[in-house]
Amino acid sequence: MTLGQEALPWGGWLAASPGERRLPATARHRQEARRRGQVWKSPDFNGALAVMLAVVLLRFYLPWAYQQLGSVMQVVYSAFSAPGRLVNLSAVATVAMERAGLAAAPLVVALMVGGLLVGFVSTGFLFTTQSLAPQWDRLNPLSGLQRVFSINALWEAGKGFLKLAAVGLLAGLTVASQLSQYAGLIAMPLSAALSTAGGMLFAVLWHAAAGYLLVGVIDIGFQISRHQQTLKMTHQEVRDETRQTEGDPQIRQRRRQAYRRLLRSGLAQVRSATVVVTNPTHLAVALKWDERAMAAPEVVAKGEDEVALEIRRVALGHGVPLVQNAPLARELYPVPLGEAVPAVLYRAVAEVLAYVMRHSPPPSG
Repeated sequence: MTLGQEALPWGGWLAASPGERRLPATARHRQEARRRGQVWKSPDFNGALAVMLAVVLLRFYLPWAYQQLGSVMQVVYSAFSAPGRLVNLSAVATVAMERAGLAAAPLVVALMVGGLLVGFVSTGFLFTTQSLAPQWDRLNPLSGLQRVFSINALWEAGKGFLKLAAVGLLAGLTVASQLSQYAGLIAMPLSAALSTAGGMLFAVLWHAAAGYLLVGVIDIGFQISRHQQTLKMTHQEVRDETRQTEGDPQIRQRRRQAYRRLLRSGLAQVRSATVVVTNPTHLAVALKWDERAMAAPEVVAKGEDEVALEIRRVALGHGVPLVQNAPLARELYPVPLGEAVPAVLYRAVAEVLAYVMRHSPPPSG
Protein backbone atom coordinates (compact mmCIF):
# COMPACT_ATOMS: atom_id res chain seq x y z
CA MET A 1 0.00 0.00 0.00
CA THR A 2 1.38 3.41 -0.88
CA LEU A 3 1.75 6.34 1.46
CA GLY A 4 -1.25 8.10 -0.02
CA GLN A 5 -3.47 5.10 0.43
CA GLU A 6 -2.46 4.74 4.04
CA ALA A 7 -2.89 8.39 4.95
CA LEU A 8 -6.10 9.48 3.28
CA PRO A 9 -8.50 8.35 0.57
CA TRP A 10 -7.72 9.64 -2.90
CA GLY A 11 -10.57 12.12 -2.68
CA GLY A 12 -8.99 13.75 0.35
CA TRP A 13 -5.65 14.01 -1.45
CA LEU A 14 -7.23 15.74 -4.41
CA ALA A 15 -9.16 18.16 -2.20
CA ALA A 16 -6.29 19.11 0.12
CA SER A 17 -3.40 21.34 -0.84
CA PRO A 18 0.14 20.05 -0.14
CA GLY A 19 0.76 22.55 2.67
CA GLU A 20 -2.58 22.09 4.39
CA ARG A 21 -2.74 20.13 7.64
CA ARG A 22 -5.35 17.53 6.79
CA LEU A 23 -3.70 14.21 7.58
CA PRO A 24 -4.11 12.48 10.97
CA ALA A 25 -1.01 12.52 13.14
CA THR A 26 1.17 9.42 13.12
CA ALA A 27 2.12 7.60 16.31
CA ARG A 28 5.68 8.96 16.12
CA HIS A 29 4.41 12.52 15.67
CA ARG A 30 2.17 12.13 18.74
CA GLN A 31 5.06 10.81 20.81
CA GLU A 32 7.28 13.71 19.78
CA ALA A 33 4.52 16.20 20.62
CA ARG A 34 4.05 14.62 24.05
CA ARG A 35 7.80 14.71 24.66
CA ARG A 36 7.67 18.46 24.00
CA GLY A 37 4.84 18.80 26.51
CA GLN A 38 2.21 19.33 23.82
CA VAL A 39 -0.79 17.55 25.34
CA TRP A 40 -4.39 18.51 25.77
CA LYS A 41 -5.08 20.43 28.97
CA SER A 42 -8.30 21.48 30.65
CA PRO A 43 -7.57 23.70 33.65
CA ASP A 44 -11.28 23.95 34.35
CA PHE A 45 -11.70 20.17 34.58
CA ASN A 46 -8.68 19.91 36.87
CA GLY A 47 -9.93 22.84 38.91
CA ALA A 48 -13.41 21.35 39.24
CA LEU A 49 -12.03 18.03 40.46
CA ALA A 50 -9.83 19.87 42.93
CA VAL A 51 -12.78 21.89 44.21
CA MET A 52 -14.92 18.77 44.63
CA LEU A 53 -12.07 17.08 46.48
CA ALA A 54 -11.69 20.12 48.73
CA VAL A 55 -15.42 20.18 49.48
CA VAL A 56 -15.40 16.49 50.44
CA LEU A 57 -12.32 16.98 52.59
CA LEU A 58 -13.88 19.96 54.34
CA ARG A 59 -17.03 17.97 55.00
CA PHE A 60 -15.09 15.40 57.03
CA TYR A 61 -12.20 17.60 58.10
CA LEU A 62 -13.99 20.57 59.65
CA PRO A 63 -15.46 18.71 62.67
CA TRP A 64 -12.01 17.41 63.58
CA ALA A 65 -10.46 20.83 62.91
CA TYR A 66 -13.02 22.45 65.25
CA GLN A 67 -11.83 20.17 68.03
CA GLN A 68 -8.17 21.00 67.37
CA LEU A 69 -8.84 24.73 67.29
CA GLY A 70 -10.86 24.35 70.48
CA SER A 71 -7.82 22.85 72.17
CA VAL A 72 -5.80 25.87 71.00
CA MET A 73 -8.31 28.19 72.61
CA GLN A 74 -8.15 26.16 75.82
CA VAL A 75 -4.37 26.56 75.91
CA VAL A 76 -4.66 30.32 75.49
CA TYR A 77 -7.49 30.62 78.01
CA SER A 78 -5.65 28.50 80.59
CA ALA A 79 -2.52 30.61 80.25
CA PHE A 80 -4.34 33.88 80.85
CA SER A 81 -6.64 32.60 83.59
CA ALA A 82 -3.93 31.07 85.77
CA PRO A 83 -3.89 33.12 89.04
CA GLY A 84 -0.72 34.66 90.34
CA ARG A 85 1.44 33.80 87.34
CA LEU A 86 3.07 35.89 84.68
CA VAL A 87 1.93 34.94 81.20
CA ASN A 88 4.73 33.77 78.89
CA LEU A 89 3.32 35.07 75.64
CA SER A 90 6.09 33.51 73.55
CA ALA A 91 5.47 30.02 74.96
CA VAL A 92 1.71 30.37 74.57
CA ALA A 93 2.06 31.55 70.98
CA THR A 94 4.44 28.67 70.17
CA VAL A 95 2.06 26.04 71.53
CA ALA A 96 -0.92 27.64 69.79
CA MET A 97 0.90 27.80 66.45
CA GLU A 98 2.05 24.17 66.73
CA ARG A 99 -1.46 22.92 67.34
CA ALA A 100 -2.91 25.13 64.64
CA GLY A 101 -0.25 23.84 62.21
CA LEU A 102 -1.09 20.25 63.10
CA ALA A 103 -4.75 21.02 62.47
CA ALA A 104 -4.04 22.54 59.05
CA ALA A 105 -1.42 19.97 57.91
CA PRO A 106 -3.84 17.17 56.89
CA LEU A 107 -5.85 19.54 54.71
CA VAL A 108 -2.76 21.00 53.02
CA VAL A 109 -1.21 17.57 52.36
CA ALA A 110 -4.49 16.14 51.09
CA LEU A 111 -4.98 19.07 48.70
CA MET A 112 -1.42 18.75 47.38
CA VAL A 113 -1.76 15.01 46.79
CA GLY A 114 -5.19 15.53 45.27
CA GLY A 115 -3.82 18.14 42.88
CA LEU A 116 -1.12 15.74 41.70
CA LEU A 117 -3.66 12.95 41.25
CA VAL A 118 -5.98 15.23 39.29
CA GLY A 119 -3.16 16.16 36.92
CA PHE A 120 -2.19 12.50 36.52
CA VAL A 121 -5.77 11.49 35.71
CA SER A 122 -6.06 14.05 32.92
CA THR A 123 -2.66 13.80 31.17
CA GLY A 124 -0.81 10.92 32.83
CA PHE A 125 2.74 11.19 34.12
CA LEU A 126 4.55 13.81 32.07
CA PHE A 127 7.71 15.66 33.00
CA THR A 128 9.33 17.92 30.45
CA THR A 129 11.35 21.12 30.57
CA GLN A 130 10.86 22.06 26.92
CA SER A 131 7.68 23.94 27.70
CA LEU A 132 9.77 26.25 29.95
CA ALA A 133 11.92 27.38 27.02
CA PRO A 134 11.19 30.93 25.76
CA GLN A 135 8.77 31.06 22.83
CA TRP A 136 9.88 34.08 20.85
CA ASP A 137 7.02 33.78 18.37
CA ARG A 138 4.69 35.00 21.13
CA LEU A 139 6.39 38.42 20.87
CA ASN A 140 5.08 38.76 17.32
CA PRO A 141 2.15 41.23 17.37
CA LEU A 142 0.49 39.49 14.44
CA SER A 143 0.56 36.15 16.27
CA GLY A 144 -0.85 37.90 19.34
CA LEU A 145 -3.78 39.28 17.35
CA GLN A 146 -4.42 35.86 15.88
CA ARG A 147 -4.58 34.38 19.37
CA VAL A 148 -6.95 37.10 20.56
CA PHE A 149 -9.42 36.41 17.76
CA SER A 150 -8.86 32.67 17.56
CA ILE A 151 -11.35 29.90 18.25
CA ASN A 152 -9.62 29.23 21.57
CA ALA A 153 -10.14 32.82 22.69
CA LEU A 154 -13.80 32.75 21.70
CA TRP A 155 -14.28 29.47 23.54
CA GLU A 156 -12.61 30.83 26.69
CA ALA A 157 -14.90 33.86 26.61
CA GLY A 158 -17.99 31.73 26.12
CA LYS A 159 -16.83 29.28 28.76
CA GLY A 160 -16.69 32.07 31.31
CA PHE A 161 -20.39 32.79 30.82
CA LEU A 162 -21.10 29.04 30.85
CA LYS A 163 -19.33 28.59 34.20
CA LEU A 164 -21.20 31.52 35.70
CA ALA A 165 -24.52 30.12 34.50
CA ALA A 166 -23.91 26.51 35.56
CA VAL A 167 -22.42 27.28 38.97
CA GLY A 168 -24.87 30.09 39.71
CA LEU A 169 -27.90 28.07 38.63
CA LEU A 170 -27.12 24.95 40.67
CA ALA A 171 -26.00 26.90 43.73
CA GLY A 172 -29.03 29.19 43.48
CA LEU A 173 -31.45 26.28 43.20
CA THR A 174 -29.85 24.65 46.24
CA VAL A 175 -30.12 27.84 48.30
CA ALA A 176 -33.72 28.29 47.19
CA SER A 177 -34.57 24.80 48.41
CA GLN A 178 -33.06 25.62 51.81
CA LEU A 179 -34.78 28.97 52.44
CA SER A 180 -37.55 27.42 54.48
CA GLN A 181 -34.99 25.98 56.92
CA TYR A 182 -33.11 29.19 57.66
CA ALA A 183 -35.66 30.53 60.13
CA GLY A 184 -35.55 27.33 62.17
CA LEU A 185 -31.82 27.73 62.82
CA ILE A 186 -32.54 30.52 65.35
CA ALA A 187 -34.54 28.20 67.60
CA MET A 188 -31.90 25.43 67.61
CA PRO A 189 -29.13 25.03 70.18
CA LEU A 190 -25.83 26.48 69.02
CA SER A 191 -24.16 23.14 68.35
CA ALA A 192 -27.16 21.80 66.40
CA ALA A 193 -27.51 25.06 64.47
CA LEU A 194 -23.83 25.00 63.50
CA SER A 195 -24.08 21.35 62.41
CA THR A 196 -27.21 22.00 60.34
CA ALA A 197 -25.75 25.14 58.79
CA GLY A 198 -22.57 23.25 57.94
CA GLY A 199 -24.59 20.56 56.15
CA MET A 200 -26.54 23.18 54.21
CA LEU A 201 -23.32 24.96 53.24
CA PHE A 202 -21.82 21.67 52.12
CA ALA A 203 -24.84 21.04 49.87
CA VAL A 204 -24.47 24.47 48.24
CA LEU A 205 -20.73 24.02 47.67
CA TRP A 206 -21.21 20.48 46.36
CA HIS A 207 -23.80 21.50 43.77
CA ALA A 208 -21.70 24.50 42.74
CA ALA A 209 -18.68 22.21 42.27
CA ALA A 210 -20.85 19.81 40.25
CA GLY A 211 -21.81 22.67 37.92
CA TYR A 212 -18.14 23.59 37.57
CA LEU A 213 -17.29 19.94 36.80
CA LEU A 214 -19.97 19.85 34.10
CA VAL A 215 -18.29 22.78 32.38
CA GLY A 216 -14.94 21.04 32.79
CA VAL A 217 -16.21 17.89 31.07
CA ILE A 218 -17.49 19.96 28.15
CA ASP A 219 -14.13 21.71 28.03
CA ILE A 220 -12.37 18.34 27.80
CA GLY A 221 -14.20 17.58 24.55
CA PHE A 222 -13.21 20.95 23.11
CA GLN A 223 -9.56 20.68 24.22
CA ILE A 224 -9.14 17.16 22.84
CA SER A 225 -10.67 18.22 19.53
CA ARG A 226 -8.38 21.25 19.28
CA HIS A 227 -5.38 19.15 20.26
CA GLN A 228 -6.12 16.62 17.53
CA GLN A 229 -6.45 19.47 15.06
CA THR A 230 -3.10 20.99 16.00
CA LEU A 231 -1.39 17.60 15.63
CA LYS A 232 -2.54 17.08 12.05
CA MET A 233 0.23 16.90 9.47
CA THR A 234 0.82 18.00 5.92
CA HIS A 235 1.61 15.60 3.12
CA GLN A 236 5.24 16.70 3.14
CA GLU A 237 5.59 16.12 6.89
CA VAL A 238 4.27 12.58 6.50
CA ARG A 239 6.68 11.90 3.64
CA ASP A 240 9.62 13.30 5.61
CA GLU A 241 8.75 11.21 8.65
CA THR A 242 8.43 8.09 6.49
CA ARG A 243 11.89 8.70 5.07
CA GLN A 244 13.31 9.16 8.58
CA THR A 245 11.74 6.01 9.98
CA GLU A 246 11.91 3.68 6.99
CA GLY A 247 14.61 5.27 4.86
CA ASP A 248 14.53 6.69 1.35
CA PRO A 249 12.35 4.58 -1.05
CA GLN A 250 15.23 4.25 -3.54
CA ILE A 251 17.57 3.02 -0.80
CA ARG A 252 14.94 0.51 0.35
CA GLN A 253 14.59 -0.71 -3.23
CA ARG A 254 18.34 -1.23 -3.56
CA ARG A 255 18.38 -3.10 -0.26
CA ARG A 256 15.61 -5.40 -1.45
CA GLN A 257 17.48 -6.11 -4.67
CA ALA A 258 20.67 -6.90 -2.76
CA TYR A 259 18.68 -9.17 -0.45
CA ARG A 260 17.21 -11.03 -3.40
CA ARG A 261 20.68 -11.56 -4.88
CA LEU A 262 21.92 -12.82 -1.53
CA LEU A 263 18.91 -15.10 -1.24
CA ARG A 264 19.48 -16.55 -4.72
CA SER A 265 23.14 -17.19 -4.00
CA GLY A 266 22.27 -18.79 -0.66
CA LEU A 267 19.61 -20.99 -2.23
CA ALA A 268 22.15 -22.12 -4.80
CA GLN A 269 24.30 -23.37 -1.92
CA VAL A 270 21.37 -25.39 -0.56
CA ARG A 271 21.50 -27.70 -3.59
CA SER A 272 24.93 -28.96 -2.61
CA ALA A 273 24.30 -29.03 1.15
CA THR A 274 24.60 -32.19 3.20
CA VAL A 275 21.62 -31.57 5.50
CA VAL A 276 19.12 -28.84 6.42
CA VAL A 277 18.29 -28.45 10.13
CA THR A 278 14.83 -26.92 10.78
CA ASN A 279 12.93 -25.44 13.71
CA PRO A 280 10.50 -26.86 12.33
CA THR A 281 9.02 -24.03 10.22
CA HIS A 282 10.51 -20.76 11.52
CA LEU A 283 14.21 -21.46 10.95
CA ALA A 284 16.25 -23.46 8.45
CA VAL A 285 20.04 -23.86 8.46
CA ALA A 286 21.82 -25.71 5.62
CA LEU A 287 25.09 -27.47 6.52
CA LYS A 288 27.76 -28.81 4.20
CA TRP A 289 30.29 -31.44 5.23
CA ASP A 290 33.17 -32.87 3.22
CA GLU A 291 35.57 -34.81 5.41
CA ARG A 292 38.30 -34.65 2.77
CA ALA A 293 38.22 -30.84 2.32
CA MET A 294 36.76 -29.45 5.56
CA ALA A 295 37.92 -29.46 9.14
CA ALA A 296 34.31 -29.05 10.36
CA PRO A 297 30.82 -28.69 8.83
CA GLU A 298 30.03 -25.23 7.49
CA VAL A 299 26.82 -23.15 7.41
CA VAL A 300 26.14 -22.49 3.71
CA ALA A 301 22.60 -21.06 3.91
CA LYS A 302 20.12 -20.00 6.57
CA GLY A 303 16.85 -18.11 6.87
CA GLU A 304 13.66 -17.63 8.84
CA ASP A 305 9.96 -17.68 7.99
CA GLU A 306 9.55 -17.23 4.20
CA VAL A 307 13.27 -17.72 3.51
CA ALA A 308 13.26 -20.88 5.65
CA LEU A 309 10.31 -22.16 3.65
CA GLU A 310 12.18 -21.52 0.41
CA ILE A 311 15.28 -23.30 1.74
CA ARG A 312 13.19 -26.36 2.60
CA ARG A 313 11.55 -26.29 -0.83
CA VAL A 314 14.90 -26.21 -2.63
CA ALA A 315 16.29 -28.95 -0.36
CA LEU A 316 13.36 -31.24 -1.07
CA GLY A 317 13.66 -30.54 -4.78
CA HIS A 318 17.33 -31.58 -4.82
CA GLY A 319 17.18 -34.50 -2.42
CA VAL A 320 18.88 -32.77 0.52
CA PRO A 321 17.74 -34.38 3.81
CA LEU A 322 15.68 -32.32 6.27
CA VAL A 323 16.20 -32.92 9.98
CA GLN A 324 13.90 -31.30 12.51
CA ASN A 325 15.90 -30.27 15.57
CA ALA A 326 14.65 -27.00 17.07
CA PRO A 327 17.38 -26.51 19.75
CA LEU A 328 20.17 -27.19 17.27
CA ALA A 329 18.62 -24.91 14.64
CA ARG A 330 18.47 -22.05 17.16
CA GLU A 331 22.12 -22.63 18.12
CA LEU A 332 23.29 -22.78 14.49
CA TYR A 333 21.35 -19.77 13.22
CA PRO A 334 23.73 -17.08 14.64
CA VAL A 335 26.73 -18.71 12.88
CA PRO A 336 27.74 -16.49 9.90
CA LEU A 337 27.43 -17.90 6.39
CA GLY A 338 30.52 -19.73 5.18
CA GLU A 339 31.90 -20.33 8.67
CA ALA A 340 32.35 -23.64 10.44
CA VAL A 341 30.05 -24.60 13.28
CA PRO A 342 31.51 -23.85 16.73
CA ALA A 343 33.25 -26.65 18.59
CA VAL A 344 30.56 -26.79 21.27
CA LEU A 345 28.10 -27.98 18.60
CA TYR A 346 30.36 -30.65 17.08
CA ARG A 347 28.69 -33.48 18.98
CA ALA A 348 25.12 -32.42 18.12
CA VAL A 349 26.00 -31.84 14.45
CA ALA A 350 27.87 -35.17 14.28
CA GLU A 351 24.75 -36.98 15.56
CA VAL A 352 22.66 -35.30 12.84
CA LEU A 353 25.17 -36.20 10.12
CA ALA A 354 25.36 -39.78 11.39
CA TYR A 355 21.58 -40.00 11.31
CA VAL A 356 21.52 -38.68 7.75
CA MET A 357 24.18 -41.15 6.60
CA ARG A 358 22.36 -44.07 8.17
CA HIS A 359 19.08 -43.19 6.46
CA SER A 360 20.48 -42.05 3.14
CA PRO A 361 20.14 -44.48 0.21
CA PRO A 362 23.38 -46.13 -0.87
CA PRO A 363 25.10 -44.54 -3.88
CA SER A 364 24.10 -46.07 -7.20
CA GLY A 365 26.59 -48.06 -9.29
